[in-house]
Amino acid sequence: MRKQAAIATSEDQEDELLCSSFADDSRRICIGTQSGIVTLWRSGEWEDHVDRIAPAEKLRKGDEAPSVDCMVALENEVLVGTADGKIRPLRFRPNQYGKLVGQCEDGVTALAVVPNEERWIVSAAGTKVQFWNTNDEGQEDDEESSDEEEKRKKKRKKGKGGKVKPSENSSGAFFADL
Repeated sequence: MRKQAAIATSEDQEDELLCSSFADDSRRICIGTQSGIVTLWRSGEWEDHVDRIAPAEKLRKGDEAPSVDCMVALENEVLVGTADGKIRPLRFRPNQYGKLVGQCEDGVTALAVVPNEERWIVSAAGTKVQFWNTNDEGQEDDEESSDEEEKRKKKRKKGKGGKVKPSENSSGAFFADL
């Protein structure tokens, strides 16, 4: 097999590029970075990105943003999974993050869309796979105190056998044929 040359190459982005996804019916490409910034590119314009979107809450506090490790496109948004375990939609016009869809214990390493009418997504984080319904309103993106976080972890350890119960608003149709 013969090696093929790249069709186009961008300028050096001075950041590690970790993931990508098409958006807006393939007119835009989103690239997730190690620094937590999502860069937007126009299809066909590969020299440099046209916009950058940073998570606002990290910029306000002056903290370093967690890396954007995975993303998956939905109809009018891209769901973003970060190293701190958060899954949030990235919306366009205006370019901003929406409410939290889910919070994993470990960093989110993979996202996929479940092919059903309920708009479920699957996340992989650490040693767990979780299912989320993106039709829900979402959660506020509040930071928990360390005391609250420890209580939540202890409660999880005392939980009953680790069985997952479907949420009340989901019909469980995805698992009906299992």
